[in-house]
Amino acid sequence: MYQPIGREELERYLPNFDPMRDPQVGEWVLVSPHRRVTLLRPFVQMAVDRGLQPIYPFLVANTLTDGGSSPSVLTTMEPTCSAQVDPRRIFPALEEVCRKYRRRRVRNTKPATFNNKTNNIHDVNTEDGDEEDDDTTLYLNVRALLLTPCAPAVFGGSDFIEGLDKETGRVVFLNWKTGEVRTDTAALKPRPIPEWAEEVAEKAIMQWENWRREEKKALHPRETDCDTPPLQKARKE
Repeated sequence: MYQPIGREELERYLPNFDPMRDPQVGEWVLVSPHRRVTLLRPFVQMAVDRGLQPIYPFLVANTLTDGGSSPSVLTTMEPTCSAQVDPRRIFPALEEVCRKYRRRRVRNTKPATFNNKTNNIHDVNTEDGDEEDDDTTLYLNVRALLLTPCAPAVFGGSDFIEGLDKETGRVVFLNWKTGEVRTDTAALKPRPIPEWAEEVAEKAIMQWENWRREEKKALHPRETDCDTPPLQKARKE
């Protein structure tokens, strides 16, 4: 059976993982903008050097016979893609996501003047300007080699992750647990919190706010803005 990831296995993927600065819930690790390079660079290099293959619950659920073992991309095992979909056809590679969400982006701050007229910065494209940080929070599933800005269910989002079908060019939403594919944006809607879990959710929100405050103390103010949904306790299947 597909076993939850343990601390030892997680640290094999992410040697710079810091539980105090990198929130982890279940299979997912929240990657803050200022931790992006430290966490991801060694992992991406490992994936390239070893030719690692993504491992998803719905692809390996019936392939493991040892109940005490758990799947690991570090074994370079080949996933069984006989299911209804191959995630590699939908989700971009780690390197692609890292390139898209680089820490530095150019932002024009000076209006350009043409024919004695001052144009709005949105109306012209120039190479001059200041640089600003990309403050997008990413979420990493190390076994699946999946890096995404879509918040998973355990972080207040959905088990459906947005991707692009490379064959049809259509935006689709793939459930990383079950392999179900949907095309409606309602797939990203978080499930309602059951009444019995409301107290747990409230405590999770408090924990999340405490973590953010501690981060603000340790970081420059411009690196601490984060709109990530509050932590939610992983739901039982």
